[in-house]
Amino acid sequence: MPQDDHYIAQTYLREFTDESGCLTPYYKNGRITIGKKKTPSQVCYESDGDSNSYFDNPRILDEYLPHIENPWANNIERLGSGDVDADCKYEIGAYIAFLRSCTPTAKRLGAQAIGANMQPLVDKTLAEHFHELGETTDEVRSAIAEAIKNREIKAVVDEEYVHAISIQNLIHSAYRFYCSHWLVLVNTTDIPFIASDNPAGLFYAEKNPQFAMVFVPLAPTLGVLIKPDFTIDRPTIEDVKQYNHPGDDYAHPKESFVGTLNELTVRSAENMVLHSREEKWLEALVSNNRTWRVENQTFELPSENGMYIINRQKAVNRA
Repeated sequence: MPQDDHYIAQTYLREFTDESGCLTPYYKNGRITIGKKKTPSQVCYESDGDSNSYFDNPRILDEYLPHIENPWANNIERLGSGDVDADCKYEIGAYIAFLRSCTPTAKRLGAQAIGANMQPLVDKTLAEHFHELGETTDEVRSAIAEAIKNREIKAVVDEEYVHAISIQNLIHSAYRFYCSHWLVLVNTTDIPFIASDNPAGLFYAEKNPQFAMVFVPLAPTLGVLIKPDFTIDRPTIEDVKQYNHPGDDYAHPKESFVGTLNELTVRSAENMVLHSREEKWLEALVSNNRTWRVENQTFELPSENGMYIINRQKAVNRA
């Protein structure tokens, strides 16, 4: 029997609720911006979203998620108070790995990236076998030739396959987030951090736009900005055991930077922004960024032996 799987954990969402345990949804794609209050159980889920038929055990995520979702509230409290040990950081990082890998947004972007990687081969194969079309009209032949020339015939990738790859790599992604520099942001301004249906956004600093950090709001007064430690090529369990967290620190962001990060959260949202109550400033922020969404950007660089393909995820204005 199908079950409702929350791609954003209820334990995560409870950090952003009001006194009655409810959230106020703000919609980017709806006719209205502010919706009726909902409980965490009523948002950010899909039917059998955690199931995957590529595995012998389609519910393999049920073995992963409880260990990081159940202690979430306690871990966030400890992170905010500075009482962090290795288990606390690992469990938070492991859930952030899930947010970056297994949400509907992650599945969509992963399919786009793999499709982009396959596209040059698709184009080459179509061109080489165009003569094998068989009997057809000149009009059809001309239309297909034009479509090939304009790269209108695209590789389509099964999102469940992308999801399977992400699940397979979850542990290594968790290692990467653990072996990273964490800047914990204690928000004491009058503007709270907000959540969304895709809360782990990519933050590109103006001084270094080639590499992204990951920003995750953890509570209205707490967030984390994570910069990968590239001195470790591909972290293993041994790297995790030996890592001494050289770049971890705490900071109190200015109100202007909180605003920048909230704008990133809104722009990265697939459709829904979440907050504890109705706020005019947030309604305006969502309305002004309706046309923004995270997309996969592909860059093709010709080389002697073929082509380098670079994929980058970034929030862009689709208007």
